Amino acid sequence: MGLEELTPRKTILLFVGFAIAILFIKGAVSLWSADYRRGILFLALGTGLTYAFFRKGKIAVVFIGLIFILVNVGLTAIFHPTVLGFFLTAGSAAALVVLGRWYAGKRRTPQG
Repeated sequence: MGLEELTPRKTILLFVGFAIAILFIKGAVSLWSADYRRGILFLALGTGLTYAFFRKGKIAVVFIGLIFILVNVGLTAIFHPTVLGFFLTAGSAAALVVLGRWYAGKRRTPQG
């Protein structure tokens, strides 16, 4: 997909997908640090945005989230290498490849 195919609607959906990925990450981090009220709030907001904007295209949210994690953790792993960072980078890259192959092989119908 080139820049000439990037419409304003697709751009907005891309940024909403980034916001959803950030909300889910913040929710998981808040739950990890025992801040349950904020964690549940962030997860609920992310779920609401996902339902509102990506009802039929949930696979797009998964792709956007995996790419967001791959880019941000991958860049951090270069400067501050950790075992967890390496596994997150490799896992998100592998998940993108597997998910892309599964989605490419899936039969599409005119309804969706």
